Amino acid sequence: FSVFVGVIILSLFVFSVYYFSSRRGVNHDNTGDISGNADSDSTSKQDKDNNDIADGKTTDPLNVFFIMHVEPGKIGEGEDFQLSESAYNRIKEATLKVADILEKHGMRGNFEIVYRVSTDALTYEGKDNFIKKLKDRGHLIGLHSHHWMLMQSESQCQELCSDKCLSTGSSLSPEQKKAGCLVRYGGIEDGLDALNKLGFNDVSVMAFRSFAKKEMDNKTYEFSRAEKLGGKIINDNYSPLDKMAFWSKECSDFGHGDNNWYSETGNFLHPWRPDYEDGNLCKNDPDGKILYIDQVTGDWFARGNQKTLTKENFDVLRGYFKGAMKHLSSDQMNVWGWPQHEVEYLSQDERGIFSGSYNQGALDALDDFLSEMDVYRDKGRVKYATLEEIYDEYVKWENKK
Repeated sequence: FSVFVGVIILSLFVFSVYYFSSRRGVNHDNTGDISGNADSDSTSKQDKDNNDIADGKTTDPLNVFFIMHVEPGKIGEGEDFQLSESAYNRIKEATLKVADILEKHGMRGNFEIVYRVSTDALTYEGKDNFIKKLKDRGHLIGLHSHHWMLMQSESQCQELCSDKCLSTGSSLSPEQKKAGCLVRYGGIEDGLDALNKLGFNDVSVMAFRSFAKKEMDNKTYEFSRAEKLGGKIINDNYSPLDKMAFWSKECSDFGHGDNNWYSETGNFLHPWRPDYEDGNLCKNDPDGKILYIDQVTGDWFARGNQKTLTKENFDVLRGYFKGAMKHLSSDQMNVWGWPQHEVEYLSQDERGIFSGSYNQGALDALDDFLSEMDVYRDKGRVKYATLEEIYDEYVKWENKK
């Protein structure tokens, strides 16, 4: 009898050890990466997250895109109409390093180039420049400009910035605005012309918005202007979450409806064709010429106080990505992506100027983030896409609808 009791006690002890050891692997909070891996390397949290997402509205994949605005930023050199060659080379190096990371994960990015960089690419490298190499590697090249894109030339831009250019919600001084206008960005026609000279004659993606006072009264300006310039996609962040958005704060819903998850996703999750002909950008126009694809608000990288990117920045994206995965719709296209600048992958000096070479820590943070997202891609829940690929899928969805 005593032997029998001993066996029972030993069995209970073994079971207890196994049970409580396995429980230590379960993480009940929200720590861990977006693939579901908790800090303890347990797979239990991953299984839980994946089950939560599978129980959502649809098993259709989330179309994920990557945006880089290639622009000088706080580069620290070239305070005139041309970047220094060393500053240009740092921009080039950082951009190509990021492209390497994307390609490692089977992703192709959307690189939106400002006038200044396109012009200096031709000056320093000629036709065989890094922008062309990005396209040859499968990435999408688009146009980017800032508050002063309505001007056609540097002289017009100089005149505007001298006393008329207003930037709602911006902390830039008048001197900084003028420098940005003249040195860094240029007008949108300038930008298109510069890309044309590089051999890009069919630019379909445009990312710009107007903050000049005389255009503030016309909230449809960007869309009608893009159509006239041959664009078919506008990419920006206009959700009320963005401090520089203006027209979206007037709307109760957007596009095809059920598009109010931006506080959790960081963007409008479903694209639409804004009805700029009738002045109602919140409404979808089936006959509209421009597709609007929203991106995560730039606050994730501390816009206005740019710094070299770290894991903490990507932690903000992780939260938005999880929100997007929980609000997928079976009735609409699901689209999510985030913007950044190449300078945020450069090292900074004590003045906050991006004066150094590429920063390996920033590149590693991007690499880690995409590795986590690859888990969802491999399960068919995420699909990496360029904006043009999303546009083509949207047209197919429209035709089915």
